[in-house]
Amino acid sequence: METWAEALREWGGHWRDWLDEQVRRLGAAVQRDPEAHRPAATRSLEDLAVARGQLDAIKHGLRHLEGTADHVPAVANFNRLNARWWDLATAVYGHSDQAGRPAFGALPVVVLVIGTLGLTVAGVVAAVAAREYTTNLREQTALQLEELRARVEASKEGRALQDTTLPQPPAADGDRVGWWVLGGLTVLAGAFTLPVLLKKGT
Repeated sequence: METWAEALREWGGHWRDWLDEQVRRLGAAVQRDPEAHRPAATRSLEDLAVARGQLDAIKHGLRHLEGTADHVPAVANFNRLNARWWDLATAVYGHSDQAGRPAFGALPVVVLVIGTLGLTVAGVVAAVAAREYTTNLREQTALQLEELRARVEASKEGRALQDTTLPQPPAADGDRVGWWVLGGLTVLAGAFTLPVLLKKGT
């Protein structure tokens, strides 16, 4: 278990470089008029909430594949998507009033409140810049959840399905952030506020 502040301390490398670059690019505009960025930031938060719900459903469903040939690849796919969610969520929630009081220095300045979540300039920038990425994550988790349910049903009926046809997300290296793009799926938006304490992995 950890807070968003703790997650942020562990988060870094190319991700921190990515956010630094986005702050240089968008920070001044967000500072001048944070309200103008509300729509894009709101959509990213909705995507993260929906993706989290789908990941939790996947995690719950994986136990039904234990002992089958589908279990190991399904867990590997879940772990990759879950890691992506944590990278994106930390960028946003780690720069919000949910990160808690810092050990030193002043409290972060909230410039935009969405629902019950207060975002700093960096938090708004992260949400806006990650818009395409959060959409892709939401779509891919929806597809994996759909496939998982099909495989669980097939396992109960003693049927074997072909190997997964879902594209594997490319691993991000130290120089850039790798992403994948899938077709759109319509899903319901979730709540903006996530628990301060969350648990990673399976």
